Amino acid sequence: MYFQTSWLKDHPAFIRAIHLRNEELKKFDWKAKAKEHLEAQIIDINLTELIDAYQSKVAGFYEWFQLRQEELHAAEIAKVEDKRAEIRSLVLPDILNAILQFPGLTIVDFEATILPYIGYDEQIVFALMEPGSKADFLLIILKSMANISPTIKRKIREIYQLST
Repeated sequence: MYFQTSWLKDHPAFIRAIHLRNEELKKFDWKAKAKEHLEAQIIDINLTELIDAYQSKVAGFYEWFQLRQEELHAAEIAKVEDKRAEIRSLVLPDILNAILQFPGLTIVDFEATILPYIGYDEQIVFALMEPGSKADFLLIILKSMANISPTIKRKIREIYQLST
């Protein structure tokens, strides 16, 4: 085994590789297919390339496997997601009410507590919004998820009005 470091003019970084010497590998008592593969190799085996190729195949397999599981179990996954949404709609008003009871609650504390309950895409949009629009946007999202009382709506608007 040996390590190789190269520098190419058109590549602004070092290229490092680990090589296995073919002649040394051939000394081992391999099975027929492995011997055949080693005999076909003209240069030493670049272990870095071999590992990268293998990792890519493994990652591809797991990606395919995940998608296939989602296809096979789509109906069950949908039922679970529906049940999660139902549970969220039942507990979200209580969670909001509990959070809004804390004296001196800041926007940062409120958002850190409530944002995990909304979708990733909504979180990104929310993060990019002007502070004056956040309360209305958040209320639209929360109302789509659960029945939000007028008292909770008022308290959320108050938190955002205090910051402007």
